[in-house]
Amino acid sequence: MNFEFETKHKVLRKAVREFAEEEIKPYAREIDERDEYPLEIYKKLVKMGYPAVRIPEKYGGLGFNVLDTVIVGEEMARVSCSVGLLSGIEALTSLPITLFGSEEQKEKYLTGIAKGKFIGAFALTEPCCGSDAGSIQTKAVEQGDEYVIEGTKTFISAGLVADFFVVFARTGKVEDKHRGISAFIVERDENVETRKVPVMGFRGTGTAEVTFKGCHVPKENLIGEKNEGFSVAMFSLDESRIYASSAGIGLSQAAYEESLKYAKQRVAFGKPLIKRQAIQRMLTDMAMDIEIMRLLTYKAAWLKDKGDLEYVKLASMAKLYSAMKTVEITRNAIQIFGGYGYSRENNLERYYRDAKLVEIGEGTNEVQRYILMKSLLGKIFI
Repeated sequence: MNFEFETKHKVLRKAVREFAEEEIKPYAREIDERDEYPLEIYKKLVKMGYPAVRIPEKYGGLGFNVLDTVIVGEEMARVSCSVGLLSGIEALTSLPITLFGSEEQKEKYLTGIAKGKFIGAFALTEPCCGSDAGSIQTKAVEQGDEYVIEGTKTFISAGLVADFFVVFARTGKVEDKHRGISAFIVERDENVETRKVPVMGFRGTGTAEVTFKGCHVPKENLIGEKNEGFSVAMFSLDESRIYASSAGIGLSQAAYEESLKYAKQRVAFGKPLIKRQAIQRMLTDMAMDIEIMRLLTYKAAWLKDKGDLEYVKLASMAKLYSAMKTVEITRNAIQIFGGYGYSRENNLERYYRDAKLVEIGEGTNEVQRYILMKSLLGKIFI
């Protein structure tokens, strides 16, 4: 295996880092404090093509592979997890349409995202069901040439501002569980109600509860086949877990860089903190864990780009390890800073709040262990 990045990857990382430092970093704290969707920042992302990283060039996107997208996600999260998610949620929303959508759906919605005409949202989680997606209660009832959708989704990133939603709804019997779910494109209208959900981290991403009250959706808005929506969701989430891992890497890298700089400058008991063995151990463990996170995440991306189904297992490994270590790294970074790390005037307390979502989003740590156990038993989870 070649561990050397190609020149195009190095150029991409440099370009994204420069953009993130200049256009996002100055506003990162404000986005978190205001907790309002930063539409002007999103417009800048659109100009760079970042919401359309996984959209094929045919539809106006960048046509990036998974490894390219991981690099973008890592560099964005290094300055702002919230802004990174603005692009990430569009990558997740566009993926079901790219993989399973009709040509008409691709022309309208993928091109719409790429041009900045549409903001999309991925609507799977419900108040009843987070990890247990096979038990969702939102219903889609067939009526002539339409489906009528009723139900409530929650913790939907970009839900407050989305122009359309990729909605997973029950088209079969309750006892059918995951075998009776279909995926639809639902455009916002007067039958779609949203309520802001205040969250601990990743603030400013338009997180919302979304209620569909008798939404009439034409049959041509069905993504893929009827009752095959669970597979649509799982294919999308298997890949999205790799992006969640990249967010953890970027966040951890930022915490490490700030901790290392502070430890060199801060003097306690006559010596810089960097001379203290306890601090040295924290910093060396951070550096080692970040490197392991990268190796797992980049390998998962590489396998996915090769079309190797082993990526499913590696994606869960990367997501689980990155989630655990991101929380640990940001916690230890605050410990190094002491009281200054606990202050709202410091970036570290934001990093720590953001880190917790990496352990929850795209499948909790417990779900990742369940998937890994299945794969160890020879049962591929897709």
